[in-house]
Amino acid sequence: MSTTAKPTPNQALWSITGPMLISNLSVPLLGIVDTAVLGHTDSPIDLAAVALGSALITTLFWAFGFLRMGTTGLTAQDYGRSGVAPVLRLQQSLMIAASAGAIVWLSSYFWLTPLSALIAPEGELSVLVSAYSEIRIWGMIPALGLYAVNGWFIGIGDAKTPLKLMVLVNLINIVGDLVLVAWLDYGAVGAAWATLFAEVTTALAALLLIAQRRFQLFSRRHGALLKGLSRFIQANTALMVRTLILLGCILYFNARGAALGTNIAAANAVLYQLVALSAFLLDAYAHALETFVGRYIGQDDRDQFQRFNRVAFHWSAGSAIGFSVAFALSGPLLIQLMTDQAETVLTANQYLWWVVVLPIASVLSYQYDGVFIGAGAFKAMCAVMIAAGLVFFAIIAVTQHLGNHGLWMAFLGLNLSRSIGMWLVFKQLAPRWFI
Repeated sequence: MSTTAKPTPNQALWSITGPMLISNLSVPLLGIVDTAVLGHTDSPIDLAAVALGSALITTLFWAFGFLRMGTTGLTAQDYGRSGVAPVLRLQQSLMIAASAGAIVWLSSYFWLTPLSALIAPEGELSVLVSAYSEIRIWGMIPALGLYAVNGWFIGIGDAKTPLKLMVLVNLINIVGDLVLVAWLDYGAVGAAWATLFAEVTTALAALLLIAQRRFQLFSRRHGALLKGLSRFIQANTALMVRTLILLGCILYFNARGAALGTNIAAANAVLYQLVALSAFLLDAYAHALETFVGRYIGQDDRDQFQRFNRVAFHWSAGSAIGFSVAFALSGPLLIQLMTDQAETVLTANQYLWWVVVLPIASVLSYQYDGVFIGAGAFKAMCAVMIAAGLVFFAIIAVTQHLGNHGLWMAFLGLNLSRSIGMWLVFKQLAPRWFI
């Protein structure tokens, strides 16, 4: 008789982190390709338009990020308790994705254009941002569906399927950018159509993968589905509020940068790609934490939880330091690779050092996001984000005379306060997660 040994913390961490590193890397690389293609056009206006329009649409999409995060945490706990993939969680999440996506898409006729004009008040820039956003909003339902599917697969410990889907969406989008923007010269509008086509195609591929695995998408257990759906929504309300606050701060950061001029908006767009590169890769460790923290809590295995958390922190902290050193040494070269517009390059280099310190300041926020999601501690996450949001806007209020430096200082304060707040709350909550 043979027994299957539990994986070591390193093995467990990298079973999720490895595929998610590749998957998450494709997300900022997509933005870097967008930026690089548009950054080599004759004018910075298309680059600024895509930066602002993408920030607006991403904020709308990520406002429903609880579909991915909440699904992962609750699925992981269910899987840890029963050892069986809880398909009902997938059905509930897809139902919310379809309903919420349809409501936002149908109502966008009334508010999307005015909101686009609000974040981009300049004439030609405003028109381009509005055109970009009106195309991208059609991808609301497929994008939210992918959140649900990816969250569920990560929750059951399958990081390879989200990797396949993420690579697919970004490969299609990159090819679309090269054809519609670099070759046919459709600018910001071409970038929007490329992303929309990628999202729709990948959502259809996700449905095929689920069918191939013989997971049932539609349940006849309507009573259990609706009862669980109500609980699912209640558990994720705080997580949705937390996400809205975070993305509201990011959207405000972009809007204030645009108000400082098209050149500042373009420079910030380039720098934000470096921030996204480190953020998405550090987030790969958080994905592993979501999966295994939820599983170990479901199994009531305190020792394995503590060992796993320590190992994840060591890897995350080492990676954050590595990013800061890399940005300090090669940041100017990375900026030149993304744009050859001389004024944009000069401006971006003036603010590069903020990007250098951000990974170290932010690392604990990613670490404990993963822990709290796995534990289902969504109210605590929301409370910390409210406090961090107040710090962000307080710094904005007292540093207006510093211009763009004040904006980056507020962004640093947002991430640093999240790191400190999450660490303090973790110390209080962790003992209560185990019997």
